[in-house]
Amino acid sequence: AVFAAGSEQFRRNCSDILNREVDFGTVNHYFTAKFAAEVAFPQDLIDAAVRSIVPDKDFGIPTQFYEFRPGAGGADGKFHKTAANVLRKNADIAKHIEAALLDQKALYEERFLSQTLHEQQQARLFDAVRAL
Repeated sequence: AVFAAGSEQFRRNCSDILNREVDFGTVNHYFTAKFAAEVAFPQDLIDAAVRSIVPDKDFGIPTQFYEFRPGAGGADGKFHKTAANVLRKNADIAKHIEAALLDQKALYEERFLSQTLHEQQQARLFDAVRAL
């Protein structure tokens, strides 16, 4: 009974969405990959992520490396594993974050382009119903 009630509600929601979408029954700019990528990764989101990096602070990134330490009294030295925080400039980190987000946006657009128009419309309808 619970499943039937939920199923009926789902069908009503789908019907409502289809009725609202009747004007968009043909291919138009709403179904392009660029639009879909912009919805998923708006440029404002990317800009905000880059701006959120504190400009006056450098990031210390834990890094492990080997360091040579000479032996006592002129004895042969040895390499010892050590760790340190290597400072990275915020501007460099911001550039890397922005590049990574733009790469993900391009991948999303490619994935969207690989779908048929029917699959794109199904995904859009599913997202609209889920948003209700």
